[in-house]
Amino acid sequence: MNIPQINMENLKEKAIKFFSGLSKVAIVAIALFLGAVGRDIFVKVTAEPEPAETKFVFQEPKTITKTSIAVNERGELMIIDRVEGTYQLYQDSVGQVIFNMYAARIYTDRK
Repeated sequence: MNIPQINMENLKEKAIKFFSGLSKVAIVAIALFLGAVGRDIFVKVTAEPEPAETKFVFQEPKTITKTSIAVNERGELMIIDRVEGTYQLYQDSVGQVIFNMYAARIYTDRK
């Protein structure tokens, strides 16, 4: 029986080539892994918190018993909350637009 002789120098060369190629692959794999981890950390650090979802709630309509309406000497519309003692002041053009909208609605409802 002939047992082939193992040449140590040939074996060393093959091992060096194998580990050289393996080290290049390992370096690329480690770089990709570190890049992915770095990206995740960057996204978590710089991400803005998601705004909380708020429901839009309509206010209760103000009744005529709790509200007064006035027009001042400059023609500005003043809506007064008699319960709280607060008021809102609008330009005369806002009052005119409101009046025109209601007048048009009344006119079309009567036809």
